[in-house]
Amino acid sequence: MATSAWMRGPSAMRLTEGLVSVLKEQRPEYLPTLLANYREHGVFQTQGASAVGGLVGFSNAKLGSSKTRFEGLCLLSMLVKDSSSDLFQQHCVSWLRSLQQVIQVGYTYRHTHRLSW
Repeated sequence: MATSAWMRGPSAMRLTEGLVSVLKEQRPEYLPTLLANYREHGVFQTQGASAVGGLVGFSNAKLGSSKTRFEGLCLLSMLVKDSSSDLFQQHCVSWLRSLQQVIQVGYTYRHTHRLSW
């Protein structure tokens, strides 16, 4: 319970800033661990609409490039698992289109397996 309260304040903001920094710097090796921590502490649910919108935007942008598709899929995985029903309904069609494009282009087993964390 204390961890939950602790993560609602400045610590949650720092974790979000760290996530955004990793996404901006294109450091995919840190993303799965950072997202696991983000989810473990329930930070996503405490974020405001602008922060969530920013993460959705990052995911969409990363999915659009073959060089950053892994990061986009990792982020999308968290968004789908942790988003509210309203957020999911708002973005599910575009997310499905993005996934369809990934499937059509092809994605290696190695990358897909790394997403199953």
